Amino acid sequence: MRKLVLFMHVSLDGFAAVANGGLDWISYDRELQQYADGIVATVGSPVYGRVTYELNDNIAEEINKLKQQPGKDLVIFGSPGLAHSLMELDLIDEYQLTLNPVLLGSGIPAYQNIKNKTKLKLVKATSLKNGVDRLRHYLNKLCLLLFKANYYYD
Repeated sequence: MRKLVLFMHVSLDGFAAVANGGLDWISYDRELQQYADGIVATVGSPVYGRVTYELNDNIAEEINKLKQQPGKDLVIFGSPGLAHSLMELDLIDEYQLTLNPVLLGSGIPAYQNIKNKTKLKLVKATSLKNGVDRLRHYLNKLCLLLFKANYYYD
């Protein structure tokens, strides 16, 4: 079964973008670009947000169908609106975040509509030269399944 991975740039105070959707605050450089390219190379189908691409009304059903298909993992690149909907439905299996050393004070939150406490397991953390921290978290329940299947990777 494929996982649904959220890849998102996040400010230190938890925002995914400024109010108008701008991303000029991201500490983007060659090293961060190489990291993003590496993620793109390891995933299969991108899942786009409602602003970019219109999904059916039943998002959970559509995502679960995609997860059952063979192939590489699914990935959401940013798209906070879609990410919020999928968080609410508890459909995200992995969070790959770049934590940028900036406080925005306001904007579009990275996390929203979370109804239940969701425990995550940090499986990898590295710092880039520009101060960005790369964080990779699995859901605790996913960690247990991957360990049992001897499929745990970083």
